[in-house]
Amino acid sequence: MYKADDIANWFIVHGVDDVGFYGGEYVTPLKLQKLLYYAQGCHGVLKGMKLFDEDFYHWTYGPAIPEIYDLYKKHGDHGIERPSRTVSIDDETRAVLNEVYKVFGKFSAWALCEMTHEEAPWKNTKMGEVIPYANIIEYFSKEVVEK
Repeated sequence: MYKADDIANWFIVHGVDDVGFYGGEYVTPLKLQKLLYYAQGCHGVLKGMKLFDEDFYHWTYGPAIPEIYDLYKKHGDHGIERPSRTVSIDDETRAVLNEVYKVFGKFSAWALCEMTHEEAPWKNTKMGEVIPYANIIEYFSKEVVEK
């Protein structure tokens, strides 16, 4: 299992590397939160386990991990530059992350925010509360991931 910041690091680097190709863009803090959310749900359904332990909370702009917010809030609505550290991700996990980025990375932060607002895990959780992992997996297994 990884830490959420390890997976965040992967998405940031992937976004930076994708700039200039196929409409790639630097990942903003808001977009990062949504990519982490989709990665957690997809990985959980496909691999049968959490990708990372940190919980998502029902926040105004969709599911969010407070620790990730604190790490990247200084960037505001600007893209996050390439981190100085590198993270080693195993091949199976990288395959899931690549697919998540391919499917969801093409959307803007605000489009992803609107998407999560229409999904049961966020809608069925009260403001400020933890979005139960079981609810994420139940929803993703029925509505998001094709097996």
